[in-house]
Amino acid sequence: MQLFRFEKLPVWVNVLTAVYILTVFILKPVHNAAFIALALLGLAYSLIVLKNKQTFALTKEDKWFCYSLLFYIIVRLVTFGFHDDRWRHVDVVSQLLAFLPAYFLLRRFKIRLNALFFAIPCSAVIGFAVAAYDRLYLGLRLPFGSMIHIQAGDMALSLGWLSFPLFFYALKKKQKILTALCVLGILAGLGASVLSTARGGWISLPPVLIALLYIFRRQLSGKFIAGLCTLVVAGAVALFMIPQTQVSQRIYQAHSDIVNYFEKNNPNTSIGARFEMWKGALMMAQEHPLAGAGEAGFKTHFEKYAAEGKMAKSASIYGHAHNLYLENLAKNGIFGLLSLLAIFFVPLRGFWRGAKSTDFAQQTIGALGVVHVVAVLFYGMSEAFFSLHATQMFYFFLVFVLHSMLERPESKS
Repeated sequence: MQLFRFEKLPVWVNVLTAVYILTVFILKPVHNAAFIALALLGLAYSLIVLKNKQTFALTKEDKWFCYSLLFYIIVRLVTFGFHDDRWRHVDVVSQLLAFLPAYFLLRRFKIRLNALFFAIPCSAVIGFAVAAYDRLYLGLRLPFGSMIHIQAGDMALSLGWLSFPLFFYALKKKQKILTALCVLGILAGLGASVLSTARGGWISLPPVLIALLYIFRRQLSGKFIAGLCTLVVAGAVALFMIPQTQVSQRIYQAHSDIVNYFEKNNPNTSIGARFEMWKGALMMAQEHPLAGAGEAGFKTHFEKYAAEGKMAKSASIYGHAHNLYLENLAKNGIFGLLSLLAIFFVPLRGFWRGAKSTDFAQQTIGALGVVHVVAVLFYGMSEAFFSLHATQMFYFFLVFVLHSMLERPESKS
């Protein structure tokens, strides 16, 4: 029973966080159990603090972070109620609301950086193993089983990107084993993304690398940066040349789709359908600027636009816009879009401040947060990244963890 004493709570918080990250692609019951356990611990901790008439010692930055989350949740609950949408859509934001007290727990018992060193690159390796097994051993056309391959590939890619700041930290601290593990995590995340055949996540490569090189510019030599750029170019060329990766095929297909859409007026392609969905979402936003059309209304409007000849019928079968921002604008109105931007840019401001810290551990945590938010920002430009509960909670869980690890410059209030 010693494991369940109050002083062991930091151990449990770190273990449950690591388990949640490690089981993103496998053992879904364990993955969900870790989430529920952290949510219950957060609720219990919050009730104890309130019962003892204590404060959560939140800074102004912490409060703004919580306000942005509440803004996001409230807007969606209001619009769901206004449009009488199905309960499953309410269920996603209600779970986020239930998990909010866990942030107070994480602020009190901070996650150790070593836990992330183990969990993040190892989870990327697990993601690659799953994708490789499905594609190369079982011969499946798409990997990740019941998970949608696009979002799963993006989550694996994010874990690869997150391994980069950990790599820089381990390299500077001359921790050879952790450095090797992070390199493996980077390669595994990129490899899993390639095997997923999802193109949308690849646009995150330039902004993520630029952010990383800027943040760690003082720690990296010119030779290292030149070597890294050479490695990235060589890797891109290799992926393009190897037929099994389908990278060259996907690029050629994308070019062909764009030419067919703009020059031949053919929307019946993968990218052509996305352009049509974006057009339909913009028309919807013009009709319903404040509250949006709702989840059910979104599909109804697409069908109406197709019947009126305003968009292609091949695009009207979808229930999303293949663009996170246009979709939120169309479904939840201008406040839906503003609240979405808030849950990106409010934590990003804190992460950017942490990335400028003179303390290298804090700089690494800030860089992790910047990479995570920037990557998801760019995923959303061509994908409905939040269309699944798993991807929403992947984003929010890591934001909660990383934001809670930041040191605050101001005195606690």
